[in-house]
Amino acid sequence: MMWNPDLFLGDFRRVAGIAGVSLASDAIMVDRRPAPHVPPEALPPGTMAVYVLSFGPHVMKVGKVDPNSAAHYTTQHDGAGRAKNTPAASLIKHGERIGVASLNETKSPAGSGSTPSG
Repeated sequence: MMWNPDLFLGDFRRVAGIAGVSLASDAIMVDRRPAPHVPPEALPPGTMAVYVLSFGPHVMKVGKVDPNSAAHYTTQHDGAGRAKNTPAASLIKHGERIGVASLNETKSPAGSGSTPSG
């Protein structure tokens, strides 16, 4: 079964409601960026983000960023050499667990050959 962002949004809204948080209908924006992708340039002012990195049915990372941690949103998840513990580095080390064996810093799961290593 593939991971479905639309179902995730419904769950997110329900959990927010349980926590007593009311979200306006335009409070959540979905920005899908299939691999290979260009990372977002910046976190929009006054916003936070929840990001999901997935490969097929596998959700590899869910993270939350605010203006103080925007680098996680814009660049650090992309390359194996960008930060100490990134999904890219984990895929290089353990990719065979989800069917993407033999990866390195210049070979992406999508076969684009353009994963930056910073």
